[in-house]
Amino acid sequence: MLRYRSDIWEYTASQKNGFPSIKQAVIFFFEKHDNGIHHLSDDTFDYRYKVIKVWEIEDTEIVDKKLIGLYPLLPLTIHKKQLSNEDIIKSAVATINTVSDPVCKADLLATMSILAAEKYSKDFIRTYVRRDMLMQSELLNEWISEFIEEAKEEGRAEGKKEGRAEGKKEGRAEGKEEGLAEGKEKGRAENKTQVAVKLLQKGHPPDYVAEIVDFPIDKVKKLTDDAKR
Repeated sequence: MLRYRSDIWEYTASQKNGFPSIKQAVIFFFEKHDNGIHHLSDDTFDYRYKVIKVWEIEDTEIVDKKLIGLYPLLPLTIHKKQLSNEDIIKSAVATINTVSDPVCKADLLATMSILAAEKYSKDFIRTYVRRDMLMQSELLNEWISEFIEEAKEEGRAEGKKEGRAEGKKEGRAEGKEEGLAEGKEKGRAENKTQVAVKLLQKGHPPDYVAEIVDFPIDKVKKLTDDAKR
């Protein structure tokens, strides 16, 4: 942030526009991430920035002002009323459901699920945010596409590496061809497994993951069990 401000001032000074006032802020979603150091200074400079702590914001401040973009933060805010965890999540989902645009609503629910899972648990959140509620989320689909593409790249690299090694063992001509084919096939299988594991780690249910990667549900459940060990 300090570097960013310096870069801006360097540019404005070069354009003879002086040093405009810049207000910077840091948003902490969880108290455990706040180290309490919000001020840097020495003999040559004094650097401060605004700190926004989500856990100190009242939920009514977001709801009453209809700050739709902040709805996913509701489970992390302060609630004037003494609410159970169940009521907090139900209230947040109900508020997001007031959004008329279905794609925006699904994006908000997807974002809320990820943030709330840090404070509560993935299994708990899935009780109130079902898979069908997220199907129209362009944001979630984009994340899944990125996971798949990353896994494909890893699978291709690993497949080529193993294919070359196997090919050398079985001979330069025939062995290399067979090794490459085997490596590619193994890479594809590992690619699907990597995608499945990443989706499970993000909290998606086994039946949904099985559908995405085209795996038998039993195989996905085994991956879930292995991840818990």
